Amino acid sequence: ATLLLEKFQEAIRILEDGRKLNPDPRLNKALTQVLIHWSDSILKDSPDQKQHAFQLLAKALEYDPNEILLFDRIVTLLNSDEANAKTIEDFLLDNITQGRAVGISHLILGTALYERKELARGGFHLERAFELLPQGPIIANNFAWHLVQAEPAAPNRALTIINEVIRQFPKDLEYKDTRGHIQVHLSMWNEAITDLETSLAAFPNRPATHAALAEAYSGAGRPEIAERHSTLAERLKPENKKQ
Repeated sequence: ATLLLEKFQEAIRILEDGRKLNPDPRLNKALTQVLIHWSDSILKDSPDQKQHAFQLLAKALEYDPNEILLFDRIVTLLNSDEANAKTIEDFLLDNITQGRAVGISHLILGTALYERKELARGGFHLERAFELLPQGPIIANNFAWHLVQAEPAAPNRALTIINEVIRQFPKDLEYKDTRGHIQVHLSMWNEAITDLETSLAAFPNRPATHAALAEAYSGAGRPEIAERHSTLAERLKPENKKQ
């Protein structure tokens, strides 16, 4: 109730009191959610307070390092500006060195570095994350994506990994989108079209998905559809959108 009223400090105090009485893991998850919402509130009201927002997320990582929302928020902060990125990267490297949340720290670092086009460094951290937490679907998905972008690419290994993820989470369209891209690399045109068109229900405005569909339809001998996807992919790129 206090979280809904955005009384974040009071919510933390109440949940911490609860942990002293009963160390229930659900209280750790609740504390993590409060800290995420608090961080979001700070960035909404004061976008320049990224350091404070990250400190809250770092605390949340201590409570529940496997919370996927933390991954999303910290990666966003890592890529937001160089000053904060250095602080966050140092924190994650310290985690790895000291054995705290090692797998998720490798994942966050690897994903952020990959998005910055530092493929070799990013790939190292993504592989370490996958080795440490092979059952984590986001980790497996990101590592599979890396494998098809790396030099040299390893699309067959990527397909094996993502197939297992989809076996466990058949309704998650993010993973089918990834598999579609991998199938394009393997010239599995019809299979790629099926997965990528399915994923459009969740990502209708994702340029990379339309670009992959353009390549798949071209490979399948359907240039009239390929051309339309190619045109749409170009129009949807951020730099080409009307401000």
